[in-house]
Amino acid sequence: MTKKIEDASIDRPVWIGFGIAFFVLIMVAVISLVNVVQSTTSVELLDHTHKVMSQLDDLRVKAAGAENRQWAYMLTKDRHVLDERDHFIKQIRGSFSPLFELTKDNPSQQARLAQLQLAFEARIVILINNQTKFDASGFKLNQALFDGGQESSKVIRDIIVQAEQEERGLLVARKERESSRVKTLAIVTVLLLSFLLFLSAWIRNAIRERLAIKQEWFDQQTPLLEKGALQDAIFNSANFSSIATDAKGVIQIFNVGAERMLGYTAAEVMNKITPADISDPQ
Repeated sequence: MTKKIEDASIDRPVWIGFGIAFFVLIMVAVISLVNVVQSTTSVELLDHTHKVMSQLDDLRVKAAGAENRQWAYMLTKDRHVLDERDHFIKQIRGSFSPLFELTKDNPSQQARLAQLQLAFEARIVILINNQTKFDASGFKLNQALFDGGQESSKVIRDIIVQAEQEERGLLVARKERESSRVKTLAIVTVLLLSFLLFLSAWIRNAIRERLAIKQEWFDQQTPLLEKGALQDAIFNSANFSSIATDAKGVIQIFNVGAERMLGYTAAEVMNKITPADISDPQ
């Protein structure tokens, strides 16, 4: 029965294939790590944009709050609402420092915030002057001053809208870059994994071919090995006499069977006598 080969040596191309597969796995790991880092950066940038937009919206709310308290005072002459107005003014002035810090990498937003800060200061002056004029002579005699305040408020709103539009544009651009990066990463990862699958199939086929070659060689050698084993069994058997001589007729082979049948030992006849010397002439 032919013995099957269980183990086979892997030739150089197969080892190269394993090396390439390992390299591909390292590449996938590196890409995954880069993706994590870039995703973290993208999240931070998106969060940064949301913070700027949130603070701009908060600035608009505080400006509206200060103006509403001013109008409430003109309707009620309740001095407590002026305290609330002044509180909003204080908050507005304190809002610019963090906004400047958040937009320090954006020169255009920094310039716009500087304009907005000046516009707010102008509006605050108008608010306080309006209140002073109102206390002195009422509303009708100061119509022009109130109209100037409305125009100042419009300037503030326009600047805030422009700042928010720029931040929305940045937000959209960052989302598009993130989406493009994710798509590119997905394509590269799929290609690498596809190549890895192809390489795995190639390695498997290479191993199978190697095993087939080894098996074929073994199958070819088996009959020869079995034949040689049979010859050895016959030669070493006590039931078969085997005698061989050289060209001069001197005995060179004298097996166990010959020793048993003829009564001579191999040492007594090999390289010493011929078969005729131990044969019956008749």
